[in-house]
Amino acid sequence: MNWLIHRFLLNLPTHRLEAQILELNGVTVLRINIFTRDSGKCHNYPMKFALYGLPQLAIGAVVVFFRLYLLIYLTQIVKFSGNNAALIMSSALILSAIFDPFIGKFSDHYKATRGKLTPLILIGIFLMCVSVSNLLIPIWSDKHTLIVFLLVLSYEFSYSFFLIPYLALAKELTVNRNDIVNLYSWRYFWGSFGAIVGVALPFLQKFYVTSAYTPMAIVMVGLLILLCPLPIFWLKEKHKHSHLIKAEKNVHIKTELKILFKNRAFLGYFLAFTFLSIGLGLNQTLAVYYYKHGLHLDDQQTNTVFTIYMLIFCLAIPLTSRYAKSAGKINTLRIGLSLSALGVFCYPFIPSENLGYLYALTIFIGISTSVVVLIDAYLSNIIDLHNYYRKSKHNNFAFGVWRITDKLSRAFGIYLAGLAVDYTIKEQNFMFNIKEVFGFGVFILFFVAAVFLYSLRFSENMHKKLNFILSKKYPHLCSNQLESS
Repeated sequence: MNWLIHRFLLNLPTHRLEAQILELNGVTVLRINIFTRDSGKCHNYPMKFALYGLPQLAIGAVVVFFRLYLLIYLTQIVKFSGNNAALIMSSALILSAIFDPFIGKFSDHYKATRGKLTPLILIGIFLMCVSVSNLLIPIWSDKHTLIVFLLVLSYEFSYSFFLIPYLALAKELTVNRNDIVNLYSWRYFWGSFGAIVGVALPFLQKFYVTSAYTPMAIVMVGLLILLCPLPIFWLKEKHKHSHLIKAEKNVHIKTELKILFKNRAFLGYFLAFTFLSIGLGLNQTLAVYYYKHGLHLDDQQTNTVFTIYMLIFCLAIPLTSRYAKSAGKINTLRIGLSLSALGVFCYPFIPSENLGYLYALTIFIGISTSVVVLIDAYLSNIIDLHNYYRKSKHNNFAFGVWRITDKLSRAFGIYLAGLAVDYTIKEQNFMFNIKEVFGFGVFILFFVAAVFLYSLRFSENMHKKLNFILSKKYPHLCSNQLESS
């Protein structure tokens, strides 16, 4: 018998073995924790980090294009007023946010019963292709308000159907606490290149003047088809064991929400991200208006500023990730958000005749905002704490609830941006201008978010201790561990 166990251990493609001798009711038990290299994890396989993030190149192009140009499309092509266009966008975000916890709960159930999340991710990609093509290729007018609203709603819903299981998939692929930072960093790295593509897509209008946004839609759908399915198919997930599936009880969603928000770390981070998302929604929606109407830049100069920002942001990601490993995710987030608030405060003082100041500030903002790569990674730490309280995995549900504040806050930011466009550009309000809204308005929101971040007490050391407890008392909650006794 000992010879069989010895041969079994020798033939396992193990990365690390841990053995414990336990006394249970007077009986000595040998417990062996086996960490495998071929069970679908990313450790020692850097290519999997890159492949996990590769779909974000296509997704980033679509998301950034919609955040920067959807309001322009609705106001200049479809001919809605700024207020009505912002109302359509924000209403679609609010309604789609209602479904996010249900998407998360359904994903948890699907993962528990089927053992995989990739089918849900692929369905989300397909739905995004359908919604993007139907919204941008046909010629709509302000008489088609309901149809346009439903198409914008379908886009937001499909994005959530992709993103919630996609974010939760990362926790199934990681081995140690630093892997989650690297994995999400690769996601933002590829997303940065996608953002550059999304910013540059309106350039196609010069070649297809009569086709409205059709060329951009074709490119975005093509990127989704080419870059998303294959990496998702290639990644392997850990399948849950049947005895763990039976142990997890179906709890009503109201009870799940109550338990989640009793977690003070989640509640504080939720509030911080709420104000941050409002600021980001206001910033991203007004960016084009600020450069064109506030600084009087032409399209080429505006695209140059966006490209500089995305390149600096992309180059700063490895530095931010490395610094976070030594200083901790939450400390890095605090520093980055504080510097970002200081940077946006300077926007109203940038002279339109001197682009040097603008480029310097863009580089500064690109470096400081690179800390957003840590938002999901720190949330992953908090979800570990939530799983500890629940004694079972609820990764998708937590990410679904997280998407609520992302959408609702961004919806409010977009609505504020629509009002700002009407009152500063269309009506020439002399009380305040677009530069002041873009700078001081976003500063206030970033400042409040930073205050909430500084109030959080769930540190990296506390997460280390939590992981140790999980690995010893609740090994089935550790996505990196295969247990044998």
